[in-house]
Amino acid sequence: MAGRRDAGERPAGWEAGQRRYIGELLAADVLLIAVPMYNYSMPSTLKAWVDHVHVPGVTAGFAPGELPLRGRPVVLVSSRGAAYGPADNPADWDHGTAALEVVFGASMGMTPHRIVAQLTLAPDLEVLADRRDEAVASLEAAILRARELAIELG
Repeated sequence: MAGRRDAGERPAGWEAGQRRYIGELLAADVLLIAVPMYNYSMPSTLKAWVDHVHVPGVTAGFAPGELPLRGRPVVLVSSRGAAYGPADNPADWDHGTAALEVVFGASMGMTPHRIVAQLTLAPDLEVLADRRDEAVASLEAAILRARELAIELG
């Protein structure tokens, strides 16, 4: 297949970039990640960064002693155009923040906090017009949660 890399071959500068990303992550007191929902998942650029910093034996592991980020807070701020809560049919369609909670929480030992603003498309889509008040309330709740976490994690 044209353009295919040989096993183990990486693009130029890949390892230096990975070392820099991991160094920045290890130096952070709190990790803040913006997670807009794109097609029910996280943006591809965020996924690429996660793939660089989630390294078994370096930042992730299987025994508690192997987790240099254990207990460190990670705040996942998510915006969603529609609603994905318990009362909505696609409540489990958010494959972005849920996946990041597994990666950073379960695998890397960090303490995840989630802030969500949903129905962000309600002001612009007639099909969501009856949920515009929910959209405003969701944004207000997200802002309030962000303020609380800023104080708590300060």
